[in-house]
Amino acid sequence: MHTGKFTGRTLGQRLAAPNELPLPSAHLGLTWRPLGPDDLESVRDLLDESADPKIFDEVRILQSVTPLIDGNQSENEHVDALVGWDLSGRLQAIGLVSLNPNPLTEIQADVLGVTRPKWRGRGIGRALLEWQDGRARQLMLQAGHDLPASIRSRVRIDNMGRRRLLAAGGFSPQWRWTFMDLDLNESHRAMATAARERLAERGMSLLHLDESDSEEVRRLHNRVSIVMERRQPLSTEQWQERLVDSDRATSTLLTDGSNLVGYALSSGSRNGECLRVTFYGIDRGFRHHGNGTDLILANIESALNNGFKRISVPITSENPPATEFLTTHGFFEGDSQILYTIDI
Repeated sequence: MHTGKFTGRTLGQRLAAPNELPLPSAHLGLTWRPLGPDDLESVRDLLDESADPKIFDEVRILQSVTPLIDGNQSENEHVDALVGWDLSGRLQAIGLVSLNPNPLTEIQADVLGVTRPKWRGRGIGRALLEWQDGRARQLMLQAGHDLPASIRSRVRIDNMGRRRLLAAGGFSPQWRWTFMDLDLNESHRAMATAARERLAERGMSLLHLDESDSEEVRRLHNRVSIVMERRQPLSTEQWQERLVDSDRATSTLLTDGSNLVGYALSSGSRNGECLRVTFYGIDRGFRHHGNGTDLILANIESALNNGFKRISVPITSENPPATEFLTTHGFFEGDSQILYTIDI
């Protein structure tokens, strides 16, 4: 018989957020402080030199921290960053914690860290991760959403040092991204044309992403991605922060003549050689007919028109990925990344 003597654990009990959170030790050679309003150019310099160009969120750290240092109070409630400076006053490392402010099924804290190569191997990554773990728990407790919680970090599959660090910090591997690459030449234009013709035969049409379509694309993205990697819905503000002008120029929308039914968001690499599809999806009711494959293949035309020499497409999976739908068109397996999480 139920006696009413037992209660579930509170959010505070589950998170076990620290009351006090010390900064990384000074013996590591850097002086640590919160990110300040005068640090933007230093962060840009650090990212240009040291961010992993294949980790999308690392490259976009600048967009994540800009509202924070602009004094946006709402951003202060779900984003925090710590920066480490050497004796000469040069920024050598940054650690970022970012919460989705509008969780639906899970409150998530993404942690990102960038350290200049010559400062790696000194324990800075471990110290930053400890701070990020504690700060993530504090921010999630402050947000007050009584939902399942997770702390998340994305890493390249061949970065064994980072993977060991995450495992030692209590993280476990969850999702894998396999990037399927195709080295482009003019002969691939016919492949893109054929894909467009197949879509047209099904009553589909392709459009470039326009600012006026942004809100509808965001809504479709949220519907598609919530069942992948447990992603949470993005707000209008977050969506705008993630997109830059160059993304719009190379991204493609799919319609059935009346409604938006698919999208492929793309971003050019820093060296201008690779067009990376960052997010793509097809709405339910339009899947399993080849529409997703043809949407990707049609995007090759945009890549060629913009001078890219390679296109890279992510496939998300919990198990070994199903890549045949692209390998039959000449794509080959390139980089792979893993999402590590602490589930709370």
